[in-house]
Amino acid sequence: MSLLGNITYKPAQILGIEAGTLAEGSTADVCIFDPNKRWTLNEENMHSLGQNSPFLGQIVYTR
Repeated sequence: MSLLGNITYKPAQILGIEAGTLAEGSTADVCIFDPNKRWTLNEENMHSLGQNSPFLGQIVYTR
């Protein structure tokens, strides 16, 4: 559980913000992904201003 805490609620605690937890009445701060999804990375499906990646044209896993 230590690793999970290091990437969820601990950074929020350090910054003094209320985030990184799942609680009734709080803002949902989650990431949902499909670990079995395969897709090809290209410029059209990148959600970044930087369009450079060593993985362009490669099949990547999860989405």
